[in-house]
Amino acid sequence: SLKSSPHSARNPAQTQHSKSTGKLLKSIDLDHNAIENQLCHFVTGT
Repeated sequence: SLKSSPHSARNPAQTQHSKSTGKLLKSIDLDHNAIENQLCHFVTGT
């Protein structure tokens, strides 16, 4: 699951092997938001 592997959504090869496309898309969307938040914190230094 993405909860145990937060970076899995970044790898298209891994996402293609997901059991459920619906859950996958939702997970990618959530992970994408998390990644953006992390990048914002990284850029701002907070």
